[in-house]
Amino acid sequence: MPAFSCSIPTDHIDVLGGGPSGLVAAKTLLYSHPPGTFEPIIFEASSSVGGMWPLTVDDDRPHTVYGRMPTNLSKYTVSVSDFAWGSANLGGQKGGDGVPMFPKAWQVGRYLAAYAKEYKVEGCVRLGCKVTGAIRGTFEGGRRWRVKWEEKGDGESAFGESKSASDDFHFLIVASGFFSKRFEPEIEGLDDRVREKILVAHTAEVKDTGDLLGAIEEKARSAEGGPDNTVDGGTPRKIVVVGGSMSGAEAAASLALRLSDKKYSPPPPSGKREPGDYLVYHVTSRPFWALPPIIPSDPVVLPAPEHSEKASTLNPAPTFLPLDLCIYDLSRRPLGEITELSPVMPSERARSANCYFYSLVGGDHSGLPPDALAVRGEMAERPPWVAISEGYVGFVRDGAISVRFGRAEQVRVGESSGRASVVLSGGDTLENVVALVLATGYTPRPSLEFLEPEVLKVLGYQADDNFLPLLLEKHNTIHPSLLDLGFVGFYRGPYWGVIEMQARFLGKLWARGADSNAMSLVSPSPEESIEIQTMEALRNLEVGRGQWSMGDYVGLMEEFARDLGISRQEANSGPGSERRGPVVPARYALDTTSLQVQATLSSLSQTLQSAAAKPPSFVARATSAALQGTWRLSRALKSRISSFPSGTFTGTASFHSRLPTGEGFDAEYLYIEDGELVTDEGLRMRGSRRYVWRYEEEEDKLSVWFVKTNDGMSVDYFFHELEFCGRSEGRGGGGGGGDGFDEGVEEGGWIAIGHHLCEKDDYSSRYKFVFAGTAVRKFGVRYQVVGPKKDYFTETWYTR
Repeated sequence: MPAFSCSIPTDHIDVLGGGPSGLVAAKTLLYSHPPGTFEPIIFEASSSVGGMWPLTVDDDRPHTVYGRMPTNLSKYTVSVSDFAWGSANLGGQKGGDGVPMFPKAWQVGRYLAAYAKEYKVEGCVRLGCKVTGAIRGTFEGGRRWRVKWEEKGDGESAFGESKSASDDFHFLIVASGFFSKRFEPEIEGLDDRVREKILVAHTAEVKDTGDLLGAIEEKARSAEGGPDNTVDGGTPRKIVVVGGSMSGAEAAASLALRLSDKKYSPPPPSGKREPGDYLVYHVTSRPFWALPPIIPSDPVVLPAPEHSEKASTLNPAPTFLPLDLCIYDLSRRPLGEITELSPVMPSERARSANCYFYSLVGGDHSGLPPDALAVRGEMAERPPWVAISEGYVGFVRDGAISVRFGRAEQVRVGESSGRASVVLSGGDTLENVVALVLATGYTPRPSLEFLEPEVLKVLGYQADDNFLPLLLEKHNTIHPSLLDLGFVGFYRGPYWGVIEMQARFLGKLWARGADSNAMSLVSPSPEESIEIQTMEALRNLEVGRGQWSMGDYVGLMEEFARDLGISRQEANSGPGSERRGPVVPARYALDTTSLQVQATLSSLSQTLQSAAAKPPSFVARATSAALQGTWRLSRALKSRISSFPSGTFTGTASFHSRLPTGEGFDAEYLYIEDGELVTDEGLRMRGSRRYVWRYEEEEDKLSVWFVKTNDGMSVDYFFHELEFCGRSEGRGGGGGGGDGFDEGVEEGGWIAIGHHLCEKDDYSSRYKFVFAGTAVRKFGVRYQVVGPKKDYFTETWYTR
């Protein structure tokens, strides 16, 4: 354990937790006030800073997330105001910062460690120290917090042999995280006998779904009387994922990807594939919007008339950006002072929010079988729920994920068959279950129960409430009756920008000789706190409660900035620029001249500009994400030489998602088409072809590759890259003018071109992708092939 070097300061502050909240709190208290004002001590139970964020790709510590997992939000939101990602030295090439737009978990861990080192917070961290109690009382002539902890000498988080210690602090900050322990609901029958027959796992335990799937297969094989590969002549084994929020959708999609990979990846060296006859069932209590990380910033070209049932006209060639840079854009808010929207959402506001998500995904999800996620009718009047997943919708559309509404109420094991079934609240029963994956969230209870019962009572603590366990004010930062106890990042879905704001507020409130403005922002008593009253009402609300208790990130940042006297940096210059651009922490930095701040804002500006440049950024990724699944195809083939037939080919084409088979690629599909060619002379013949489509995030490129004929799965050699070159305005035609297509000329879309020289044959390709939100509604491909013995073109259109 590193030497502990913090001296006892004028104001001694105990910070619980060395994750993002704790590190940001300590750094803010150290650097936002005159030297000696505060000197915090961070108690971190594990062996390194970063909290749940690992420091390496293969970090297997139980409290950390999977190292290769990407963040849901971009690196501009997952950052602090005054530390640029480039300063973390993660090995950027070509002038970059070495970090993808959505950093991997291990990169976030390294960023936090570099941040702690840059601002010399490391010296105030006590690793391997678990706080076990805190007593509020009068000690040494003043009111203090007497904090007790257990210290493990080697810095490990498993507390076996340890020594106890205690010290007194003027202030106490709880920054140990809201997601401190997995929550498992009570399900009737889920006992040891069931766990012997099937695999039961919480998503908090799962780092790699590949390992999870292997464990499921091993359990199914080894359980006495366990289920066979199929039952009743073909019923697949079921993996049931319970929980409809972020982790539920992502767990279901990740498992579906692994199963798809087993079917459509190249065969292993042994030539034998592992059994993979499974279906993923996702049990959720309500429909939700499943968004990919990249969404359109301008999804609508013609809004629907007010009070009209007519739908808005969606943009067939929108600009794409990371979803947080779109959703948290200031220009989406009405003119005037921006305030935090109430977490209690009336039906009119809910309807407006659902309409926005409708435009983002290109509909109400009603095309998914069997209307699995359709948000309409009464659900359109309720607050929207959102999950972020690039593949979830595609797997639902293809039937690889089957959605069921309700809650898991009971698990049964047949006396004779030994097979497990899950009974849902809606009356459905899922038979032949081999695994139950609990994506049921977390409880913050362990992060709070070191406090005295009297203190918890004052805080309005409810141990069984995982949504709003405490009643606090100033955006979940303080309680009027306990002004020496602060909370940083202690709410569901904490944003790093809000974490900084909470820490700044506590610093202003606690600094000696603090300005009266800080005190005036706190209510005289809990009875006079409108915010506490609102939160108490929110606890008992069944209809109208949003997904998050503090879900208005833009409003939170703007209110905090106003209260703290922080001026937002503008993203652009010119008329109206003060209300443009996304809300990111760097725009609310205290030192606007900092090189760190300027580096982040410069990078953000380049990202925003690149989305509208030629070639545009993010269109390739948006296209790749939208291809998954099965399409109907119709191909016209026109030959200019008699030895090569002309005709029409009709059939289906499927993009099967699989894990990338080449270094440097981030997504991959095996493309399989099958159909019938009818020549102009009336001859009929079956035809099939295969390609591999690959997406590379670092270069933002989508490419097509030939497949080896011996196995029909392995990549052979490069065909062409899709170079997105501009928009089609939906005019022209004739193959040689307008957008270069004979059909679909009335519609706009994104145009891409490609080229391939195969010995003496020249292949020129032209693509047109017609979007509706994040979905590709249809797309066309036109090949012009010229060579010594070839002179023809094909035009293929794909529709769902």
